[in-house]
Amino acid sequence: MPTLINNPIAYSQFQIRGGWKNTLSVALLYMLVLGGAIAFTIRLSQPRTGPAWNGWVVGLLVIESGLLLLFGASRVSAAIRRDITLRMMESHQLMPVGGFTAVIGYLIGAGSQAFVLAMATVLLGVVVASQAGISVSHFIFANVALLELTLFTWFVTAFMAFLMKGGFWLMGGVAFVVLSSNLSLVTILPPLQVIAGLQTVESIFTLRGTATATFIPWAYAVTVLSHAFIAAICLIGAARKYRRGEDSAFGPALGLAMVAGWIALGAVAVSWPESFKINDYMRTPSITDQLVAMTISALLLAIVPLASAAWAHVEWRRHRLEDDPRPMRQPLPIWAVAAGVTLLLLPLLFIADGDASAGTLVNVSTQQIVATLLVVASFCIGMGYLLRWIYLAVPKALLIGGLWLLITWLAPILIDAAIHAAQPDARDSEFKPIFGAISPVGALLQIWGDDGYDFRIGLIVQMVLNTIPVLLNVGKFSVRARV
Repeated sequence: MPTLINNPIAYSQFQIRGGWKNTLSVALLYMLVLGGAIAFTIRLSQPRTGPAWNGWVVGLLVIESGLLLLFGASRVSAAIRRDITLRMMESHQLMPVGGFTAVIGYLIGAGSQAFVLAMATVLLGVVVASQAGISVSHFIFANVALLELTLFTWFVTAFMAFLMKGGFWLMGGVAFVVLSSNLSLVTILPPLQVIAGLQTVESIFTLRGTATATFIPWAYAVTVLSHAFIAAICLIGAARKYRRGEDSAFGPALGLAMVAGWIALGAVAVSWPESFKINDYMRTPSITDQLVAMTISALLLAIVPLASAAWAHVEWRRHRLEDDPRPMRQPLPIWAVAAGVTLLLLPLLFIADGDASAGTLVNVSTQQIVATLLVVASFCIGMGYLLRWIYLAVPKALLIGGLWLLITWLAPILIDAAIHAAQPDARDSEFKPIFGAISPVGALLQIWGDDGYDFRIGLIVQMVLNTIPVLLNVGKFSVRARV
């Protein structure tokens, strides 16, 4: 309870925004203006006021969504970034305030104005809903669903603010890309179908459901659990960055938990597609396409625990070289993290076995499973030891790590595309990959494709390439640890 009630970070952020006097006066003025607008439009719509009342119910929910998801989230992000920029965070760290308390304090204090204005909107909405003939319990349930979505958004926003400058705008950019793709990214990545929470949107804006759990679809319950899981990871990550800004946000174990959660959500969405589909009009990709997309996305997420393990191992080595009287505990080895990611993906490969995909029956072969696991394991080993080699020299690995991804992931595919385009009859001839299997993306597409291309040589080259970072960490190629 001290985290919520006696929270110095929340109190200071709340006072910066004028305290109770300013908050309540703004909320009262807001209610008067909005209530006057509602009364004016209802008067203009007489004698048929029913459509106007119904329109205002949805309109108030849209206003609440804007206040909480846009205004509130932006205030949380701005408050954290301001304290980091002005070095106030260092002053806060001297107080006996834990990381969890500080993060929750930013949410409460910085988001207080948006929350109070949203509650004022709810009070007006209860009156409007009753006049529109809508059950007040339905309206309250819609607001509870919106509150859950708000908490999820705020926790993610706080984490992104601790992680990088412009994190809030990055989140907005990702959301814009997903929406501008006509939600095709959501359909190809089943975990996003669960996280996106279309059940939540439907519950909010169609005013379905009641305050009792018996009317909540089980798919909506899974969405809420996924939000809680991601919010918990973001809270832990933000608390770690608050305590020590130079540390990684995720440890190896927490990063593996994030990968496991992503895979589990994908497995649920693929196993029960009817419960998480977007609508009946969009074409659902084949199960094998979704499987390849989930594997590729899991590889990208695996960089998080691999980078954490690499950084922790370098710091542990540095403490040993300095004869630190309080040495760090030996971290989880990189090879163990790579093995963990590989084993986590193993159950996912069996989901498509025996299911209908694009009108045909999918039969998963032992060759496909073994080849996929080799792709995953070799990538994780190579990336983990590459990051360790970089961290031994410099504290940032984004540039070199990104360059390695471009070379090993995109370059083989682009070379194949260039060779095919150079052919005189490129438009009419069949595209035959030559170097594509050297890329993890190209290899997975060939492994799970129906074209029957031989990916074995490319897979061997890929494994050889990923041994290079391992060799860089031994013998004369190893870089001396930073001291």
